[in-house]
Amino acid sequence: MNNVLDLHQRLKEAGITPKTGAWGYIADSKRDMNIDELRTEKYYVAVQTMYLPNWNTDTKRLKQWYKYRKVLVVNPKNGRTVVAKIADAGPAKWTGKQFGGSPEVMGYLKLKDGEQKGMVVLYFIDDPKDQISLGPVERYNNYNE
Repeated sequence: MNNVLDLHQRLKEAGITPKTGAWGYIADSKRDMNIDELRTEKYYVAVQTMYLPNWNTDTKRLKQWYKYRKVLVVNPKNGRTVVAKIADAGPAKWTGKQFGGSPEVMGYLKLKDGEQKGMVVLYFIDDPKDQISLGPVERYNNYNE
């Protein structure tokens, strides 16, 4: 199996975990990834689903609802905005972080400062026809820069 982390080689310093996400690989191998899976690998976030009050009693249903759900992520300090998919659970409490993302997401939001910490606002996107593209939302990203 090819390591999909190779896709992030130049951005590994952003703090990406060296192991698979909580929900496994997005695809079985880099070679087998389709364009949607490649974009998901580039623009994903991790949210702390494991701390939901009923996670341990309703894991299967909750995992299906959250896994690959599109979200709009806003850095309120600079207005930078990106559309991503939830593709991991975490980070763990011991990290002191409440949010995580791919190196591309963290870099674009300008939360890649060595500690990879900062506040974000996260909105769920209802996109049943898959018409909203993953990636930066340029129109609104000139706020406070």
